[in-house]
Amino acid sequence: MADETLECPECGEISHDKEWCDHCGAHLKPAENLEPDWLSPGETLECETDSGKRVVTVNDVVEDFATRKVFTGRLEDGQLVFIEQAASDPDDLGDLPEEVKHLFRRPFYRGVRGELVTEVYRDVGGLTIEDLVEMSNRQLSYPQIKDLFEVVAETLISCHDAGYMVLAVAPWTVRVDGMMVPQLSGKDDVETPFPEFADAAPDEELEDLSDSDEEDFGALVDVIEDVDSNDDLSAWEILDEPSNVVDALSDTGIVTMKNLETQTPPEMTCLFEGLDRAYTIGRNPDEVPVIMGFSAPELLGRVRADITEATDVFGLGMLLYYMVAGRLPPASVYTRYAPAIPARNFRPGFPPGLQAVISRATRPNPDDRFPNVAAFRDAFLSACATMERRVPNPSEPPRFRIAVDTHVGINKGRRNPTNQDAVFGKSSDDGRFSLIVIADGVSTASYGSGDLASHFLKARAKETWEEILPMYLMDEEIDEIQIINTLLQRANQDIVDHVNEHHTPFSGNPHEVMGSTALVAVLHKGVVTLAALGDSRAYLFTNLGLEQVTTDHNLSTLSILDGVPADSALAMPHCDALARCLGTFSINGGVLTSVNPQADLFKFSLTRGDLLLLTTDGLVDFGGPNQIAAEENIYTVLASEPDPALACLELILLANRGGGGDNIGLGIAQFF
Repeated sequence: MADETLECPECGEISHDKEWCDHCGAHLKPAENLEPDWLSPGETLECETDSGKRVVTVNDVVEDFATRKVFTGRLEDGQLVFIEQAASDPDDLGDLPEEVKHLFRRPFYRGVRGELVTEVYRDVGGLTIEDLVEMSNRQLSYPQIKDLFEVVAETLISCHDAGYMVLAVAPWTVRVDGMMVPQLSGKDDVETPFPEFADAAPDEELEDLSDSDEEDFGALVDVIEDVDSNDDLSAWEILDEPSNVVDALSDTGIVTMKNLETQTPPEMTCLFEGLDRAYTIGRNPDEVPVIMGFSAPELLGRVRADITEATDVFGLGMLLYYMVAGRLPPASVYTRYAPAIPARNFRPGFPPGLQAVISRATRPNPDDRFPNVAAFRDAFLSACATMERRVPNPSEPPRFRIAVDTHVGINKGRRNPTNQDAVFGKSSDDGRFSLIVIADGVSTASYGSGDLASHFLKARAKETWEEILPMYLMDEEIDEIQIINTLLQRANQDIVDHVNEHHTPFSGNPHEVMGSTALVAVLHKGVVTLAALGDSRAYLFTNLGLEQVTTDHNLSTLSILDGVPADSALAMPHCDALARCLGTFSINGGVLTSVNPQADLFKFSLTRGDLLLLTTDGLVDFGGPNQIAAEENIYTVLASEPDPALACLELILLANRGGGGDNIGLGIAQFF
C-alpha cells in the first residue's frame, strides 16, 4: 500500500510527512484536535518578567507564515514592542556570557501559549540590512556600505573574541541602528536616520521606487561636464539618466570619482536577531542553521572542513556582496556555493575595488578565505583606502606603461594555425594618453571568419589612433566616448560590408555571420573609458587581488542578471555561448544593414600602483584548472613581473602551459 502524501500549500511539493512539509518545513495541517492559539489584534497578553508583570496590547500583524507570526504591540507605558509566535521552541540563549549578550536581540518575555512559543521583544530601533538596502532602492552608496560593513564586522569580532560564532549572518539577521539612509520621498535628496518607521515615505511612493528598472543604468554622456563642475557631489557618482548620444548602448554604468572625503560616520550599533543560538568556537555543532545564499559550503556538507571563524567570514562576505549588488548572491552548486558572477555585474555603476576582498571571503574552501573577520576587515579597509585615492587629478595624473601581445595557443594552433585574436595598443610619449583594443573573433562563422572580424576592429583602432593622437598633442578636447562609439561603429560597418560584398543576397542563418568580442579602452589623464562586448574581460589588479570590471555577455551570466536561478542558468546547454558581440545588423531583402553595437560602457579613475588587464578568454580558460585558480595564477604573474611586456609574455606562457587550447590576446596598462 502506497504511503499517503500531501501537497504543500506553501511550496507545492509533495510531502510524505502529513503535518510538516519535507521540503520547506511549512505546517501542512494541524494535528488532530490542534488549533494554533495565535494572538489577534486588540488582544492583551500578560507577561511575567524579572521586573514584574507587564501587559502588552497586540496591534497589527506584520509577518504571517504557516508556522510563525509577528505582531506589533504596546506596553502599558506606550513603549513599542514586537511579539513573535512560532510552532517550534528555539534553544534558550541564557548560556551566553555577559560580554556578548548585548550583541543578540533577546526577548524580555518568553512563554508557551498552547502549542506556540510566544516571545516579546522591545523595539531596539534601527533596521535590518535588508530593510536598509530596500529603502535605498537597492543602491546603497559607497560610504553607507563602508559604515555598515565596519559595524557588522566589529560586532562579529566581539562575538569571536568571546569564543562564539554566529553562523547565520544574513541581511535579515543583522540589525543596525544609527545608519543614515536617503529619504525616499521623491523630494529633497537628504540623508536622514530611520530609527522610526513613521518617517518612511508613503507606501505608494515606496512601491513606485521598488518597481523602477534598476538594471538599466544608462550611459550618461551629456551630464558628465555638469558632474565635473559640481564640488558637492559624493565621492562616487552613478550617472543614471538616459542620454540620446549613446542610446545604442545598454546596461551601462559610467562612474565618476570626485572628492572622496566621506562624512564623519554616525554612531552606529549592530546586533544579531532571529538567531536560535550562538556556537562555541572550536566545537563542531551537531546541528547548524542553513540560509541558502549565505551559508558556507561546510555548513551544507559540500566541503569537508571544520566549522570555524572562517565560516562567519563566508557569511560576512556574502553580506557584503548583497550590499554592493543590491541582490541576493547567486550561489550555485556548480560554483560550490560561491557567487556565480561578480557583485558589480548587478550594479555596474558602483565603483570597482571591493570584489577582490569579496571573492576571497567567499571561497568554497575555508583555508582559502581570510582566517578571521579581523583579517577580512583589515583587507576591506585597505581596499577602501585605495578606492579613495582614485580621485582624478588633471594637474598631475598618473602615468602608465602599456604592452599588448597575442599568441595562437599551442594546442589551438595544431588544429587551426589562424590566430583569431587581434590586439592593438599605442600610447603617447608622456604616458598619459593611450588606446588599447583587444578582440576575439568568433570561430563558428560561415559568412566571413573570426580573424577577419577581429582584424577589422584592429585596423579601425590603428586608423582611430592616427586621428586622435594629434588632437591630444595639440591639447584639443578629447571625447573618449565618441571615440569609442565611432571606432565600434566603423568596425561593425566593415563586417557588414564584407558580408554584403561576398554573400548577397544573404539567405543564411544570422548567427553564422562573423563577429568578434571587443574591449576598447581610452586612457586619458588617469581616467579609463572602457567599452566591452562579448566575454573578453577587463580586470583591475591591486595588492589585494584581481577584480573583473566587465560583464560576460554569455547566456548564463545574462540569464542570472535576468533573474534565472544560478543553478538553472549554469546548467543550460551552451551556457557559455555569446549573446552579444561586434557584428550586429538587420536584414532587408537579402542585404545586411549595420546596427550600432550595444556595448557596456565604464568610466573610472585609476591611481599609482593600479594595473589594468584586458584579455580574451584564452588566458582565463587555460590559466588554471578552474576560474578561481586561473585568476590566482594571473595575479601571481602580475604581482611578480613589473614590466608590462614581460608580464604579457609570462601570461601567454601560463595559458600555454595550461593547455593552450585557445588563442590568447591581452593588453596591460601599469599606472605609476
